[in-house]
Amino acid sequence: MLYKDMFNNLPEYWTPRNYTRLYDPLVEVPVYSEEYRQIFDQYEIQVQPGPLYRIQNPHLFHKFMLKKNDYAIRGSYQIVDLFHDTVQANVNSIITYNIDWKYGERQRYGPGVYFSTSAYRAHKRSNKNFGPHKAMFLFDVLVGRIQLARKGEYLPDSGYDTVLSEDRQTYVKYFDHEYYPKYVLYYTESTDY
Repeated sequence: MLYKDMFNNLPEYWTPRNYTRLYDPLVEVPVYSEEYRQIFDQYEIQVQPGPLYRIQNPHLFHKFMLKKNDYAIRGSYQIVDLFHDTVQANVNSIITYNIDWKYGERQRYGPGVYFSTSAYRAHKRSNKNFGPHKAMFLFDVLVGRIQLARKGEYLPDSGYDTVLSEDRQTYVKYFDHEYYPKYVLYYTESTDY
């Protein structure tokens, strides 16, 4: 796919924009919209919600689609909606460059990017030392061959692209562009939570 073609293959639900100029990849989703309700319902956490944004970064999306094509050539795969919680200060870096697995703090299953099957789990596993102001991402994550986590092993065996925790609630990815940040919800941790 050529650079000029990248802008012709964007998701239909994205708001039309001029991507040839500087732009903000965050598009606020109106609180009373059907899109907001559908996405917010997936979060299932008791928080004081802030704004919800759709992330429209054609460069990251293009890299994700190229990786998706690689997966299709290798065989079967699926795209799974998974959550990743972080501090609000990290949002700009993630929406611009994506998550860099080299800077992750969690290492139980090796140096990768950790995603949770629920926002509740992602929130509970996030670092509490960074304060109550958080950002919860909803990602599209490519999953092909899954290896169940094993004690003492920190990378998947050859031929596998994903490690899944013993309780099947944490997915770990080890390679760039196998995940795309679709939405981010800013929130403040509730004091009664």
